[in-house]
Amino acid sequence: MPSAKALAWGTRVIALCLLVQISLTWPLWWGPRSYPLLPTLDLPSALSSLALIGLLLALLGLLRWPRRRELFLGLAVSFLLLLLSDLTRLQVWTYHLSGLLVLLGWYAPQKPDRGLAAVRWVFPLIYWWGGLHKINPHYASISFDWLLSAYDWTAQWRGQSGLVVASVAVELLIGLGLYFRRSRRAAALLGIALHLTLLLLLGPTGHDWNPVVWPWNVLMILLLYGWYYHPPDFKLPRTLLRHPPLLLLLLLWGLLPGANRLDYWDDPLSFKLYAGDHPEALLYFAPSDTACFSPRTMPKTHLLYIDSLGLTQRYLPIGAWAMDELGVAAYNSPAGLRAVARRYCECLERPNRAGVDLIEVRTWRRELVERTYSCRDLRRGLGY
Repeated sequence: MPSAKALAWGTRVIALCLLVQISLTWPLWWGPRSYPLLPTLDLPSALSSLALIGLLLALLGLLRWPRRRELFLGLAVSFLLLLLSDLTRLQVWTYHLSGLLVLLGWYAPQKPDRGLAAVRWVFPLIYWWGGLHKINPHYASISFDWLLSAYDWTAQWRGQSGLVVASVAVELLIGLGLYFRRSRRAAALLGIALHLTLLLLLGPTGHDWNPVVWPWNVLMILLLYGWYYHPPDFKLPRTLLRHPPLLLLLLLWGLLPGANRLDYWDDPLSFKLYAGDHPEALLYFAPSDTACFSPRTMPKTHLLYIDSLGLTQRYLPIGAWAMDELGVAAYNSPAGLRAVARRYCECLERPNRAGVDLIEVRTWRRELVERTYSCRDLRRGLGY
């Protein structure tokens, strides 16, 4: 497949995937919701609405004209405004696919050979970091065993240390093998097998979990085949490493995810997928103080009697709230989870009875660190 045709085809399937994913998570982008917005900048709602319209028009336009630079520019500006107006929209898939489209937009209209080479420099990094982040004491017992519990015939393999090591090795081998001519076809086939397995485990016959990532897995299969398996021969010229857009993505996708281990870079920006050591947060509030949540969210709550306080409290996992109402995971960083709690405290009638229990996993220690912040603490900025 010639480079120009490969880039045009890749642009179209990425744009189509994003359109499907936005439709699956429509409450995240448009309309009333009880899950709070987390703006980085307070933008007028009219500007956010225009940005969404611009994003949809740009994606639809790329289906027809995959080399029009103005469409890529409109898409980049629209995406940036939407992400700034709500941090929850910064999901792994929006981060990954918007980055690929920005890179395609830089090269595709005039330099398709360089564009395809540039994409092939950064595309394998998601597998590399996906595997590296799973090298921790919690992956096997939390994520790996849960994934295999999708079926009775897969559940029997839980707790198999050899399979745990193999699952990590597969991602690392894919990420490494895609860079070399002799191994890239085998790496592409291994990647296709990985995504088919994930679709089987997460799909409607398995856990039926997180439907927004199903089309992303299908997309990755298509890109692995179109950009790596067919044709197998291409070069990665080092001269491209002097180009600003490629250097930026190599920094964001190749180096900064390593800072996640030092708590300097957030999970959604680090390609940290099912690693098992993500932070979690539980909102707690008075049992009658439910007006801030949609009716469909309330079944996710749990009533508990706290002996030490002599009170009955209602608890709600922030992740379950986001998934149930928006169709996506919460922005999984301690600061992001506290920001959700602070926003929800502003809505409650009895904030003196409310707050958040934040649970952080110590990656290299088999322990959980739990911190409780009351609404008063959150308003005062404690823990930030």
